[in-house]
Amino acid sequence: LTTADFTVTAGTGSVLSVATSSSASVGTHDITVNALAQETTLLSDTGYTSVNDVVPSGMGGPMATHFVEVIVGGAIFPPIAISNTATVQDVVDAINASGADVTASAIDDGSAVNPIKIVIQGNQSGTANAVTARTFRLLGAAEVTEVTFSTVQTATDTSLTVDGITFTRSSNTISDIIPGVTLNLESLGSGTLTISTDNTAIALNIQDFVDAFNELIGFIDEQTEFNPETFKTGVLFGNSAVQSLETTLRRIVSGPVVGGSGTFGFLSQIGITTQDDGTLILDEVKLDQALTTDLDSVVSLFTSSGSTTDANVTFVGFTDNTVAGIYDVQVVGGVPQLSPAGAGTFVDAVDNGAFFTGAAGTDAEGLSFSMASLVDASYGTITLSLGVIPQLKQHLSILLDSSQQGPLTSELDSLTKSIDDLNDTLLRMDDRLELFEKKIRQEFINLEIILGRLNAQRNAFQQALQNLSSFFDRQN
Repeated sequence: LTTADFTVTAGTGSVLSVATSSSASVGTHDITVNALAQETTLLSDTGYTSVNDVVPSGMGGPMATHFVEVIVGGAIFPPIAISNTATVQDVVDAINASGADVTASAIDDGSAVNPIKIVIQGNQSGTANAVTARTFRLLGAAEVTEVTFSTVQTATDTSLTVDGITFTRSSNTISDIIPGVTLNLESLGSGTLTISTDNTAIALNIQDFVDAFNELIGFIDEQTEFNPETFKTGVLFGNSAVQSLETTLRRIVSGPVVGGSGTFGFLSQIGITTQDDGTLILDEVKLDQALTTDLDSVVSLFTSSGSTTDANVTFVGFTDNTVAGIYDVQVVGGVPQLSPAGAGTFVDAVDNGAFFTGAAGTDAEGLSFSMASLVDASYGTITLSLGVIPQLKQHLSILLDSSQQGPLTSELDSLTKSIDDLNDTLLRMDDRLELFEKKIRQEFINLEIILGRLNAQRNAFQQALQNLSSFFDRQN
């Protein structure tokens, strides 16, 4: 939380705005903004009637070569060749395409005669980024300037005094004076900047964590539930991998911070407890008391941290494969070694050039550190503490990362294979049904043929009987 109380001495609006990161320290700072940084602005001395006017003077005939030259911070960009018929707009476009850190445009300054001017503005503020420009032509070895530019705004640096010390910078955005604090200077003035802890915002973030966790648990329960009244089940009912995931999540949020040494080691100590259904509930009063009593310890419950006991060893980082805890450090034969504290099972660390890393297959795998000395000796310990969120991230990564073949990945692969097998079976059944259909159709056709023949024979037989009956009738 930042509170700024400033008085503007020149300009309008506020003197400055502030942005802070988690590394900002609580404290009060007296700040005076003496001067603001600004960019160079150049205006062509020559005016034109429109952007379609030709800029080169045309002197020297068609053999003359015309150029636009821009210099930024003393660096001369390669002159840009333009034709004898280049217009004001052509020159503007050429400057913008030159790669110089400037922006060119054509403006109407309202003059009665030749009101169109070329404006070139530096994109960066500060004296180190001052800009000059001109157009010129070459006649053999001779160089003749055609269009000159006047400086209507000079590049200047920021000047500000913080806690009695005066600083100059090229930009009005400054993040290297007060650690973790970015100052955006807007006007001249002075005042006091107070940085304090915003416990309300922290509590809201913790409530967001509780809500997100409960939403996940609710989703898992919905997918794995069994309704004894309707005998309906979720699509993942009985899935051991998902059940294992839920068990792991609940264990992490109810268990201790791994490797922690703060006042609080469990979420329950700051008001976050587990209900019978596995969801979390937050006691806001207890959380507020914890934030007021020991903020750093509350933060450590949710974050990761690394520390060393020897000045020659610097903690660098860790990976999802690193097991939190305390590790003994020693150097043997110029090679750093790590062992879980007290175990005495030292393994050589891997030299990665800038730092060393715990060997693969050990608890210290991925634990990175640097050494200021490689003289054979013992170098104290490295402690890696993992709060709830890093633990959740670590376990979910193992469960979900296909490269690590975690249980969920294996289950997904198994389900995918089952689906593929079922699809293959359905395709084979379709083929068999198609063949069966063809066979039935052919048999039906054959039956139709046979029935047709039988009908013909029946008709012939009936006709013969009729003829015989007629014969006997005539005899009588």
